[in-house]
Amino acid sequence: LGVAILMTITCLCGIVIFAYYVIQDCDPFTSNKVDNPNQLIPYFVMEVLDWPGLPGLFISCLFSGALSTMSSCLNALAAVTWEDFFKPVFGHKLNEKQKTYFTKFLVLVFGGAGIGMAFMAQGLGGTVLQASLSFTGAASGPVLGLFLLGGLFPWANGKGAVVGGLLGLA
Repeated sequence: LGVAILMTITCLCGIVIFAYYVIQDCDPFTSNKVDNPNQLIPYFVMEVLDWPGLPGLFISCLFSGALSTMSSCLNALAAVTWEDFFKPVFGHKLNEKQKTYFTKFLVLVFGGAGIGMAFMAQGLGGTVLQASLSFTGAASGPVLGLFLLGGLFPWANGKGAVVGGLLGLA
């Protein structure tokens, strides 16, 4: 339900921006006001909301939502990585303070990997949405295959699942 609401709002934003520029008889791409489709919403906000401080408030709301989501994702990723991979190996050897520092280090590593991916995505052609849907589509097939393998074939083992998942990604 949440994804449907998000997609509806996103589509409505695109329709409103399209209608505005059709009425204005202006295309931001042909007039070289924006270089990338990802720049349309900030450009639209700067053009339409010309009250002092309102565009800054809008952009700060965008950053606030993005940073809160990113913070939650990085912390969850570090916690799952600790619980599933490192706790069985190091859990009994570290005290609570060291475990906290280790998970904070994992957040730093995953954050750095995210920043590196953002710089790599900068060179991709098209929009961020197209790139994310391509990566999601490429990974969803092997994940579905692993779920079906586990649910329908009880004699399958972990080695076969790992090999099948990796070959599915290739």
